[in-house]
Amino acid sequence: CTMTSLEDVFAAIRQEREYQDYKYGQPNARTLGLGDYVVIAGAELDEVRYDIIQNQPQHACLELLQVAAVCVAALQQHGVKLRK
Repeated sequence: CTMTSLEDVFAAIRQEREYQDYKYGQPNARTLGLGDYVVIAGAELDEVRYDIIQNQPQHACLELLQVAAVCVAALQQHGVKLRK
């Protein structure tokens, strides 16, 4: 992985979210609870850990992007509370 601008990170997350929507459907059409999203994100994070152990940092970054996109999908479906 290399240093990336915040704008590029958000663009990559948006692209991954669009891919996930294409593959699994829009969040508003899903019946996933918040806990379901946590389990999915945890499984993806396990893949990040595995890739790090296997010394595959590029693939770990791809998996980490998937974690971020799953978290965004959860917030889309279940709402977001802004920090005050």
